[in-house]
Amino acid sequence: MKKAIALLLALVMVFALCACGAEKTPAKTDKPAEPAKWPSKPVTIYCTNDVGSPIDNSVRIMADYLAEVTGVDFKVENDSTGGGARLASLLYDAEPDGHTLLFTPATVINSYLDGYWEHNLADPESYTIIASGVAPSVKSGCIMLTGVDQPFNNMAELKKYVEENPNTISVGAVAGTIYESRLKAIFKHFKIYDQVRWVSCTTDDLITGLLGGTITIGMQDENNAPPYSLDGSMKCLISTRSARDYDGKINPDYVSVIDAMQILPDADPNYQDMEVLTPLVYIGPAGMSQELVDQIHNLMIKIRENKTADDRIKQVGGPNTYEPWTQQELIDMITNLSNILTAIHNS
Repeated sequence: MKKAIALLLALVMVFALCACGAEKTPAKTDKPAEPAKWPSKPVTIYCTNDVGSPIDNSVRIMADYLAEVTGVDFKVENDSTGGGARLASLLYDAEPDGHTLLFTPATVINSYLDGYWEHNLADPESYTIIASGVAPSVKSGCIMLTGVDQPFNNMAELKKYVEENPNTISVGAVAGTIYESRLKAIFKHFKIYDQVRWVSCTTDDLITGLLGGTITIGMQDENNAPPYSLDGSMKCLISTRSARDYDGKINPDYVSVIDAMQILPDADPNYQDMEVLTPLVYIGPAGMSQELVDQIHNLMIKIRENKTADDRIKQVGGPNTYEPWTQQELIDMITNLSNILTAIHNS
């Protein structure tokens, strides 16, 4: 009898232990963990161009759109010094949580090559390329501007003047822009790069300098340069276009101005224009998870589906649009651009 009671007690203890173990073992589930939602707090977007510039207007359209669809505040901070070098350093040191981003032309690679940025935009160990932004069409050209009193009216006359008067004219290069890249490429191609004085400046400094005569040569895009020719305050020397195909992206009032000037193949058929995509991009610090990048990317590329944002993009006018490139397409473009700009810089 005692043995039977002992056996029963042992069985009770075994069942009790099994029951306790069952309580401690979590139920199995096939449901994956929910990804962290972005954004979870206010976001700061650094902009490498001045307040009021076309690129600043572009980033504010995106910031307002994102704030509307997420319900989170988006703050824009501007600093164009050194192509946004200070902001690039702040981004490099930021947490890779998507709450600190930077919007910039990919041509700020020049700022790295010139020693202003500490790290190359194209280096995945330094930055994460996320998405494109509202920007001028990549097919639009750039126009070289000078004062109305300057004694040259085309590239041949400019080259001759520089060779006869070395180090007497100044070229304003807006740091980290396609203008800087194309000006340097042109002056190197025509072998007068080292015979002029290069001035790193902001867009506002460039226009003030050109109008005041402290800067001799500058460059703007096809929707910003022609008005200076039309009002007689400056003259247009040459366009970086390779053909006179405007693709419906140019203000019709400006076509006559562009048609009246040389394009690069007219000046030198051997010149190979920079036929390379130079997107404006949103980037983050290195180390962002792909899941987080995809969240941000997927929100940004839907901007044209938002009526308020789309109306603002259309109001900007000119060649501005939004190209929903994939992250990999942007990485490929920027890698290619980095190789080209490095070759120009080292030539």
